[in-house]
Amino acid sequence: MTTLEVLWRATGMERPSRGPTGLLGVKELRKDASAVIAAVERGSWFLVSKRGTPVGVLLPSAMAEELLMEYAEEILGLQLQKGKEQAETES
Repeated sequence: MTTLEVLWRATGMERPSRGPTGLLGVKELRKDASAVIAAVERGSWFLVSKRGTPVGVLLPSAMAEELLMEYAEEILGLQLQKGKEQAETES
């Protein structure tokens, strides 16, 4: 399960019809930071991309806390798997 699938599942959103509020590039995020933060305060969440590749998620802190608590095992498993894959490609 990918991190995004965990997020969609935890928030009750069905992929792809009810995904994040939007995809923000770093440039756009810098330009509109105040408006983006205001939207997050109202419950919106965004994928953040760098050169078109998603690199992070910006979401309300209450949602982040809930996700971390509820899906800690899956998130930890994903991070461990990613670390193993990186170690294998580096050796």
